[in-house]
Amino acid sequence: MPTLEQAINRLNHWGMLLTGRIVGTLRSEDPRSKGYRDLFQKFLILRAETTALSNLLIAKRVFTMDEFTRQLTIEVTELDRAYEKSFPGVRSGDDGLIFTSPAAAAEVMKGWPQ
Repeated sequence: MPTLEQAINRLNHWGMLLTGRIVGTLRSEDPRSKGYRDLFQKFLILRAETTALSNLLIAKRVFTMDEFTRQLTIEVTELDRAYEKSFPGVRSGDDGLIFTSPAAAAEVMKGWPQ
């Protein structure tokens, strides 16, 4: 079994591949590449930490998997609603984003990169 540092380093290597998936092949010094790699490093470690923490709490019987699933459903639904409020004219559905008011969505997205 690797040490924590080795495991984190290995996990972070995936950030380079995931970065390439978004922006293509860039030199490692390119600011876009660095920015995406930094984001992926945080996301990958956060996902591993969250999984480790929840698994430990379930194993120690602090809460059950059903309780965790219910609470996670609540939190995800609230975050989904918060994004709906932040982006008027757009909501999520089972098949993707739904533009309920293209004019309102266009207003929110004004000035975004093309």
